[in-house]
Amino acid sequence: MLTEEEAASLLKFSCIRNPYDSLASDYVKRAAKYQHFIANPSSWVHRLPGYVEDMKFCKTHSFDEWIVKHYGSIYGNRWQRSLEAVLRHSKRNRLKQALGVPTKPYLMYGNYTADMDLVMRFENLQADFDKVLEKAGVPFKVTIPVVNKTEERQADYREYYTERSQKIVQYVFREELECYDYQF
Repeated sequence: MLTEEEAASLLKFSCIRNPYDSLASDYVKRAAKYQHFIANPSSWVHRLPGYVEDMKFCKTHSFDEWIVKHYGSIYGNRWQRSLEAVLRHSKRNRLKQALGVPTKPYLMYGNYTADMDLVMRFENLQADFDKVLEKAGVPFKVTIPVVNKTEERQADYREYYTERSQKIVQYVFREELECYDYQF
C-alpha cells in the first residue's frame, strides 16, 4: 500500500522478547491462566485452530513435553547429542549462510524486526518506548500499562527448563538468540 519511498520516510519500530522467557509465559497461559476460557464456546480460544487442544495438553503435560511437542521435530533427535555437537551444527549453519547456502531457521521475531528503525526489547519496554517517542519527536511521555501479566508464572523463566528443553530452544531459536544477544 506504500511505495518504498513512503515507507522509508516513516519511523518503523517493533518489539522482541527473549524466546526462553516468551515460551515460558506462553506455556503458563495455556496451562493455567486461560483455562477458564475453554468453558465459553464463544471465547477467542475456540477461534484459533488447535488452541483448545493445546491448552488441554498443557494442563496435563510438563513444559518440557510441550516444547518437544511444538519444536522437537525441528530439532529432531539432536537433544541426545552433546552441547558441543549442537554448537558445531550451529557453526555449520552459519558457514552455510555465509556461503549463500539456504538454511531454514525458525524465526519467532525475524519477520517483525527486519528493516526497523528501532527494535524495542520487552525486558526494557518502557525505556525503549520512550526512545521511540523521542525519535518520533513526540513532546510528551506515554506510560505503557501492564496488561495480561502472567501472575501464575515463576519469576525466573529458567525454572521451567530441563537441559533437553533448553537445548531445543537454543537450537530452534538460535538466530534470534544470537542476533539479539539473548542468553539462557
